[in-house]
Amino acid sequence: PIILLAPPPPSPSPRSISILGSASPSSVRAASVDSSAATYSIHLSTVECHHLPLLLRTGLDPPPPRYLLYCIIIMEASTSTILSTSTPKKLRRYLLARHGETNFNKERRVQGTLDEPCVLTTDGSSQAIALGMYIARRQVGDAMDDDDDDDDNRNNNVNPTINNAMAAPPITRTWCSPLTRCRQTYTAVSDCCSSLPEPTIRVNLHEIDFREWQGRLRSEIIDQHSEQWNTFKKDPKQLRLNEGFAPVLDMWDRGLGNWNAIRPDAAAHGDGFKDALNNQNPIVDEEEDEEDATDVIFIMTHGAIGQCMLLQSLGISIDTYGKGRKYAFDNCECIEVEWMDGEECARRWRRVHPSSSLSPAVETKTKMMTTRWQGGEASRRMASGMGLQCGRSDDTKSEEVP
Repeated sequence: PIILLAPPPPSPSPRSISILGSASPSSVRAASVDSSAATYSIHLSTVECHHLPLLLRTGLDPPPPRYLLYCIIIMEASTSTILSTSTPKKLRRYLLARHGETNFNKERRVQGTLDEPCVLTTDGSSQAIALGMYIARRQVGDAMDDDDDDDDNRNNNVNPTINNAMAAPPITRTWCSPLTRCRQTYTAVSDCCSSLPEPTIRVNLHEIDFREWQGRLRSEIIDQHSEQWNTFKKDPKQLRLNEGFAPVLDMWDRGLGNWNAIRPDAAAHGDGFKDALNNQNPIVDEEEDEEDATDVIFIMTHGAIGQCMLLQSLGISIDTYGKGRKYAFDNCECIEVEWMDGEECARRWRRVHPSSSLSPAVETKTKMMTTRWQGGEASRRMASGMGLQCGRSDDTKSEEVP
């Protein structure tokens, strides 16, 4: 089911209570909540409305406190939506980062949801420190922001220059997978940058669940389960493991759920975390309009689930997952997504670390330019076959093992 969240009206009318406050599910063809502040309307073919305590008993993640009172479960929908509210929409940025190299990565062994056997290697720790140094520069205003137009609005032959760059906005909120390799990476990053907020640990940020394949060498799986492996490489969403479990479909659903938790949380808490950050490290110009300051949410996760969440943010279908390397994450690679509250798809995205992933960095003695923005609409056209090939420049690189 797809969850739509709406903040409770200040003074719900009896009509609102009768529609959304029922103790048992009721199907309606349209539901509306009226209040003195705003009106929320839904028009769908089939909607089941649940009171929050009933929803919590199902074991689903609860929405953030300021969006708590009413949840609507949509039984027939293809995409998720966050209902608009009386709160002004704001443009936010989300940094998706993968953990550093692990012993299982180095051995080309499938790790999936396995935890304690999978730990950072020496190289993985160095990668995490390098990511931490980038984050530290960003937090104090030394990481430059190519804020030129993206590929949707400019000629592709025009390169960004240092003259039109400003400091990249600092991180105001952080999330982390519960698995040790992500916690180790986050610790190394935070050791480089004391101003990072404490992360919220979210269970569903864990890696793809490969069940009986986990802990085994990739070469062994290819030899002993060639038919399943070929299915996974040709059309990942069709892979079925024991008992019919579909790992990619399961991961895709978790990715949608992650965005449906993280984006409302950013809207509810962004200003508070930003104020706390500025109190610790005031890098914002006193004359800057606080309403224009950008919230940045850092998400420490894994390669496969990170790729799913990137595709979902861009409005690209599951059919693109695992095809080529354009949307893949190397160890400790970090991708930035710019997304307006209430909009279905992100406006643009780019790789910010390491900056040499797609194009050379533009450097001065103390400042580093990140890679250029790519428009969300252009990415959707390419993924759907209406644009250029969507592979990265390093397509010949050996494939990663989740």
